[in-house]
Formats: sequence, structure tokens, C-alpha cells
Amino acid sequence: MMALDAVGNLGEVSGARVGLSPVMIGRSAAFEQLVDLIDDSLAGCGELPTVALISGEAGIGKTRLTREVVAGFPAVAMVSAGADPGDVTRPFAMIGRLLRGRVAPLPEDVDTAVAAVIVATTGPAGGIVVIEDLHWIDAESASVLDRLTQTMRGDLVLVLTYRPEELSRRLPGGDLILRLERRQRVDRLHLDRLSRPEVGLLLGAVFGRPPSPAVVDAIHERTGGNPFVIEELVRSCGDSCPDDLTTVSLPWSLAEVVAGQLEGLSAGQRQVIEAAAICGASSSFDLLAAVVGMTEDELVEVLRSLVERELLVELDDDDFTFRHALVRDAVAQQLLGRQRRRLHERALDALGESPDLASRARHALGAGRFDDFVDLARRAARQALAQGSSFQALRLAADALREEPDDVGLLAVVAEASWLVGAGADAAGAAERWCALARRSGELGEEAAATRWSVRASYEENDEPTRERGLVRLVELTELLDDGETRVATLVAIAQTYMLTHRPGEAIEWAERAIEAAERHDLAELLVQARVERASALGMLPGANSAAAADELAAASADAEALGMWALAARGFNNLLGLVPVHTVAGRGIVERFRNAARRAGYDWMSTAVSVLREVEIAYGDGDLAAVRRAMARAAEWWQVASGKRGMWMTSMWLEIALEEGRVARSKELLAVLEPGLCFGNVWLEQFEIRVASLAGDASIGDLLDSLTTPHIEDDVWVLREVWNLVDALLVAGLDPDHVGRQVLGKLLDGVPWTVERVEPMVTAMVAAAAGREAEAVETLRQLVDEPDPSLGRHVIGALRTTLAGSLLAIGDRAGALHQLDLAIDGDLAKWPGWRRDRAEALSRRLVGRLAPEGELTGRERDVAALVAEGLTNGQIAKRLYISPKTAAVHVSNILMKLAMSNRAEIAAWAVRTGLAGEPRQPLAS
Repeated sequence: MMALDAVGNLGEVSGARVGLSPVMIGRSAAFEQLVDLIDDSLAGCGELPTVALISGEAGIGKTRLTREVVAGFPAVAMVSAGADPGDVTRPFAMIGRLLRGRVAPLPEDVDTAVAAVIVATTGPAGGIVVIEDLHWIDAESASVLDRLTQTMRGDLVLVLTYRPEELSRRLPGGDLILRLERRQRVDRLHLDRLSRPEVGLLLGAVFGRPPSPAVVDAIHERTGGNPFVIEELVRSCGDSCPDDLTTVSLPWSLAEVVAGQLEGLSAGQRQVIEAAAICGASSSFDLLAAVVGMTEDELVEVLRSLVERELLVELDDDDFTFRHALVRDAVAQQLLGRQRRRLHERALDALGESPDLASRARHALGAGRFDDFVDLARRAARQALAQGSSFQALRLAADALREEPDDVGLLAVVAEASWLVGAGADAAGAAERWCALARRSGELGEEAAATRWSVRASYEENDEPTRERGLVRLVELTELLDDGETRVATLVAIAQTYMLTHRPGEAIEWAERAIEAAERHDLAELLVQARVERASALGMLPGANSAAAADELAAASADAEALGMWALAARGFNNLLGLVPVHTVAGRGIVERFRNAARRAGYDWMSTAVSVLREVEIAYGDGDLAAVRRAMARAAEWWQVASGKRGMWMTSMWLEIALEEGRVARSKELLAVLEPGLCFGNVWLEQFEIRVASLAGDASIGDLLDSLTTPHIEDDVWVLREVWNLVDALLVAGLDPDHVGRQVLGKLLDGVPWTVERVEPMVTAMVAAAAGREAEAVETLRQLVDEPDPSLGRHVIGALRTTLAGSLLAIGDRAGALHQLDLAIDGDLAKWPGWRRDRAEALSRRLVGRLAPEGELTGRERDVAALVAEGLTNGQIAKRLYISPKTAAVHVSNILMKLAMSNRAEIAAWAVRTGLAGEPRQPLAS
């Protein structure tokens, strides 16, 4: 029996719609892998076609992935067909669909006909052949495909999709895969269900705004993270509020499929399946036995039959779950109210005094025992928070609040859990209700606790008036509260707020008061929190000793980790990455500890979105521009509905890439999106304006320099990179070097949180080199590259080496200049194609004709590079230049080798940068 065949078929038949979401979610890694595979195949012209296998359950997004990838190759022709249920018994059924409209009737020499269709459609440039639902293919069609992979050209890519649970060696599709794997390389991609945070991203993409955590949790539970099922539920809602998704009935298409799965069940099977639907996401054997009242032998027999029918799966010994969450949801909805209450009552009684408070609370609610439910939910929510199950805690507390809307304990859980999952608005709303209740009761301790969360939530929501009012009230409360734990917690919250809002002096003062009080009252956890706030603020002080601040913050974060204070540890390690370069060995270790702490705390936003951004920073530090692009593609999934500071961060990172590649129009487009007042961290609006003006040759750059204000930069770790970018842009624009030095240093050294020793030497040396005082610049530049600051990324070190090489050449040290250029071109800038490497190679050619004549592109190669920038494939280039596709491929390979590049995207960027080609049009967010 095929489970939920119709569900998958609705979304995966060629020509059917492929989803409501404007962007794919959770598929960036698979997308990159398939794009690279196709790109390499089309360029490489191997002996045999490339085969890519995409596997995943029905509705998981195999078709969406394939079409998104193929859409990225608009000039590449595609041939597609799909197998249907029942094709196994119909010879040549799938091949008949592939030929339909091209060849009729089915010819005797099928192989030749199919090959002719593929060649006629794809032409000499190669192409993509997509065969969907291989698990249904007939033996004759499978044999044709097998023979074609042995005889067709090597510039073809064969993409096959299938459901692994429905494919076996005994079926034609399974046998075909075995034969292909024995004979040639086969690349596999498997698509998993979406995680709970990814479900939130999908719903946010569809509705255009982040959904509530309650909706995310409920939909993840109802659908099991299957994208097709999620979107079908959304369709059934129409224009309703996303909150309706939690209760909306299944659409007809899905309801019919589910009904078919349940047809023919015996009374005993239905009794067990209904009990399993009520028991939860998974059901233990003992709990099922207690609920249905069967003997062990009876229940074993029924469970075996349900597993054989693919309705249930045994996850572990004596632990069962539904194969499809959709079936569980449908079964539960079909029960009468009295049936549901009775089953919940039995489950609750069977659990007794089980430590699984969440299950007991859910069954108490289902049984209508509301007083028991509120008590259990309150305790279970706190238990879930302690275990890092933030979504579960939030849902329990939110459900209980419907019964007890003025329960401050439940509001406290909602505030904290909402903050952990990144739902700032929900956290702020709960904290505000909590504050109002506390003020009404006159309980100062309760008011202090509520105000602390209100201040933190308003910070996350950029609500400055609420935050500042709350901060004033916290300060007042420190004078009214008794000296004890509540007052110490309030002192810590004040210190944290000042730290978060970049007022380090005040933060340190309040943190030290909290430390003294915590030590006096022996409050270990509050002491550690106060130390984290103090150390974080220390790194922000002008002229601070960054190393000392980092050591103190590392020690405090490690103590939080040892105490199991995972949210605090995650915050501490995250702040520490503003002092320790992420790409260093030490930085990478901190990132791993940060991820672990965030996961264990249930700090979902930190463990997902922020974690991905750390990957971007690592790639920057490593000087690997291709890795930066890949990490940014993954980050775009998490930040695609981001706004405010979060949205500006993403825009600024795309702007960094555009600037590095020398793309003027793209840089201007992105700069126009940045909003003053929302730039943060190393996103410094004025330096971006100056860098874009320099790249564009804008005469107003001098005015921009003179109007430069004292910048605010949060992350000390990137200071040297940002300063180098700023000064270099000004010098390249031809401004007076000494004027640049005076203006920049005068502003920087007065207002930024790093030591003079780190910034002034580099700026002074760069200015001296530009002003012709090379002897003065050489010694400092040599020291900067021989013992580089750990915060400098390799591409910045490479650029400094180029400057040093120019100064060495000016004082007559030709050998020293060549040595520095070799280290820059073959080392620091080897994976950083862009104007920095162009500059180094240009100087190298001046010295010894490096890359010339062998390294310089011929006229024909320059023509090919320009066409690559237009997005043309080798076959299209061949047609345009009247050469063979093989010759075009050879030219592309030569260009890659001569320019020390790794892919066609880098060739395209170089062609734009050097004026060989115009800029390709790109969407704003990529």
C-alpha cells in the first residue's frame, strides 16, 4: 500500500504548481550542491551524463528544488517527464509522456527517438533531463534511461527524483539506480522535513510577516514539517488570519487521501489508532495498553498490523508514532467530543504521578479537568524552559492563560519563552500585561520582575520610549526593594540595559554594584550574570584593553555554562565574538560553544539565524569569497522576513560583497536601502557611502570626508578591516593623503571603543605610502603583515601586502616587493577574486610581467569572458563566436586557470569589474 500517494502527486506532477512560498526554505545546501553539479557538468563535457538523485517523501519539495535550480540556467534547455501511479504495469508509459507531442505513435526504435528529442531540444550546448517519481517508473522506460546514460553526451545532466520509502531493488526504479551507481558517479541529495524554526520561516514567507510561536508550534505538530501539507492548510485558510491554521479543517484533497489510509480498519485497529492519536506525538506500549485495555498479546498483534499498513512506525523499542502527522491530526479531529475526553481521561489516569508534566497537562486539558490543567501547565512550562524546550513552554503557558488570564507566573513564562524563540512582540505584550497586574497588586518584587522583562523585550523591538521608561522605573525600584535577591536581579537588569544600549560606563557601575550585592548574599547565578554584563561593557570602553575584557568575559561565560545557565552562556559567548575574531581557532571554538548553549537553552533565534551569520563572518575572515556567498545564501533563508536592524544587517552584507566585486550599480542600489539609525555593529553607514562614492568616481567624496561624524562601531573585532576599507577608498579617490589622515584619525581616535595602538599605525602607514613617503611606511606595513592583527581577514592582509610591495618597489627593494606580491596573490588573495587581487596582479605585471604573456587573456578569451558575464553557457558562446562547444569549454578553463578563479560567477564579476561587460541585473536580496 502506498502511503499518501495522492498528496505527493498533487504537488509533484510536471506542470503542477510548486508552492505558495516566494522562496524555498531549508533547501539552500541542496540548492547549492545541485547548481554546482549542473554548472560543472555543462562546462566539463565529461564522457557520460551526470546523474543527480533527489530523494524525499511525498510533498517534501523535490519538484520545487528542481525547478528553482533549472530556473537559474535560463539559457539551458530542459526535457522533463514524470512517472504516474500504476506505470509499473504499463510498458514505456513514462517514455511515452516524454515523447508525447514530439513523436507519435511510439516508434520501434525508442532509444533513437528519445535521443533525437533530447538532442533537438537541448542542442549542442548540453541540457538537463528531469525524470520525476522514479519509484513509479516501468521497467521498459527504466531500461531506455539506462541505455541513454551510456550513449548520450557528457554535457547532459540527468536529474531523477523519488521517494525512498516506496523504492526497492525489486522495482524497476530501484534496479536502475543500482545499475547507474555501479557504472558511473551518482550524486545524491536527500530532503528532510522542515524543523520547527523552518516552519516559522515558511509561514512568514507566505504571509509576509512572522507568525506567532503558537501557530508555528501547532502547524509543525499537525504537519510534521512537510512543506506541501503546510501550504495546503494555508490554501484552505484563504485570506484568514494565520492563527486560524491551528484549527482549520483539512482541505478536501488531503482529507480524501487520509480517509483512504483509514479504510478497512478492524474495530481493534481503529481503537488503537484513535488512542495513539490522543496519546501524543509518540505513544509508549504501556500507555497504549492502559488506554485501550488490551492484553499485551492482543496489542502486539494490532500494532504489528498497523505498522505493516504503514500507519504507525516503531521509533524505538515500545515507542510508536504515526508515519504521517497528517493522519494523526485527521484521526483526532474525527473523534466525537465525548470520545476525546474519555481517552484523555484514561491517559491522564494511566500517567499517574509521571514526571512528564507536559503530557499530563495536555491530557488534563483534553479531559476537561481545567483546574488540574492550569497547575500542571504552570509546572510543566517551567520544566520545559529549564530543559530548553522553549516552544513547548510557550504553548503550555499560552493555553493555560486562556483559563487563568491574570496568572503572573504564566505571563512570566510567556515573556521569557517568547524572547527565546525570537518573538519579541509577544514577549513585550506578555511583559506589559504582567507589569500592569503587578502595579495593581502593589507587589514591588513582582513589578521589578515584570519590568525587567518589559525592558528587555522593548530593546529587542527597538521600542526606545518603553525601554527608557522601564529603565527609570528599575532604578527607582532599587531604592524601594529590600536588600536581597530581587534587588540584585534588578541591579543586573539595569547593567544589562546600559550595556545593550552602548553606555558602558553606566553598565560597569551598575554591574559592580550587583556583583558586590550578589557576593554578599551568596547568589551564585546572579553573580555570574553580573560578571557577564560587566565584561561585555568593558570591551566597549574607549581605550579598553580588549584582551583583558575578552578574558574576563570568557571566564564569566564558562561559569554560566558550568552552572547550566544556557541562555546566559549563549549571550556571553555571542558578545565574546565581538572581541575575539570569529575565523581564528579560538573564535571557531567559541562559536561551537555558543551554538551548543543556544540549543540547550531553546534560544532558537540565536541557534539558527545568528549562528548562520557567524558562518558568514568566518568565511570573510578566511578570505574565501565563494564561501561567503554560500553562507549568505543560507542566511537569506533565516532573514528573508527580517526588518529593522536585522534586515539592515543582511543588506549591508550584500553591499560588502558588491563592493568587493566592484559592482557600482548594485552597490548604489543596496546603499539606498540602508536606513540611518538602524545600522549597527560594523555596519557603518558613512563609511559605506564613502566606499560607494569612491568606487563610482563620485566627486562629492571630499564633502563626505569632511562631514564624517564620530562613528559608533559595536564590534571591536572588525575595526581594522573597516578602517582600512574607509581609508583606502578615500586614498583611491585621489584626496590629499595627509588631509585624509587628519580627518579620519581625528574622528576615530576620539569616539570608538578600541585602542589607539591598533588603529593609528595602520592609518599613518597607508597615508605615508600614498603621500610618497615610502620609507616611512615600509617598516610599519611590514610589521602589520608579518605579525598581523588576529582580527584582520586574509583579504585585508593581502591588500596591505600590495601596499607594502608598492612602497618596497619605490625604495628599490624589487625582490622584497615580488615576495610580498607572491604571498598576496598565491596566498591571502587566492580565494578572493575582486579588485584587491586585480590590484596586486597589476603591480606584479609591472614588475616582471607576471601572468604575461601566458597569464593575460587573449582577445578570444576576453570575448568568452564577456559572454560568460552575460550568463551564456558554453554551447551558446560557441554559437555566438562560431566555435565548437568543446573549444568554448577549453577557453573557459583557460580563463579560470589564468585568473586563478574557481567558477564562472567569479569570471562574470571580473568581467564587470574590468569593464568587459555590463552589470547583470540582480534582485535586491541576493
